[in-house]
Amino acid sequence: MSVSTPSYELDTTDPQTTVLLLRGDWRQGQPITGFDTLKTRLLGIHPAGLVADGSALGEWDSILMAFLLKCHDFCRSEGIPFETRSLPTAAEKLLAVATAVVAHKPPASAHESWLTHLNPARLIAGLTDTVRESLAFIGEVSTALWRLLTGRSNTRFTDFRHFCYQAGPDAFAIISLTSVLVGMILAYLGAVRCGNSALASLSRTWLSSACCARWAY
Repeated sequence: MSVSTPSYELDTTDPQTTVLLLRGDWRQGQPITGFDTLKTRLLGIHPAGLVADGSALGEWDSILMAFLLKCHDFCRSEGIPFETRSLPTAAEKLLAVATAVVAHKPPASAHESWLTHLNPARLIAGLTDTVRESLAFIGEVSTALWRLLTGRSNTRFTDFRHFCYQAGPDAFAIISLTSVLVGMILAYLGAVRCGNSALASLSRTWLSSACCARWAY
């Protein structure tokens, strides 16, 4: 099956609404023009509204969703109405979920000089808090262990031993499988980033097998 190169085009025929025409297969590994290029053009024309049209869209994955989310966030920050048209139903639902809540912006903190961090009083106060928290933690753990060893804790020693076994030797198989799964994910992402389609296909196959084994476990 032939793969169409992903692309987009701005249609400014209507002065009230600029249409972003999406074409091709927006999938991992395909050469896609970055959002910065589109952002520069939008800042130049500052449209009254932007509509993402997916009538000529082929296959798609998370690359399309990331691009649409950037378009949405940019339009929101610039006060430009953003709409979609003729997008796949699944893409519409994912975009609605991703944009349902406004992105959190941390409050602007007052600028502090680097000399402030060298204030002796501030350093001593921070060190005192750290030591106090560490001693409190060690004390709580020591008290809990002493109560456990003397039989005065709310947890039976047999239960404690069983919990330790579950979190240790009994969890070796699932931890090993999870580690292999994470390694396959990193290998797949690295192969996609480097453009190695053969390695990406092999990693995807291994990843699918590992996921099936994880669910079966």
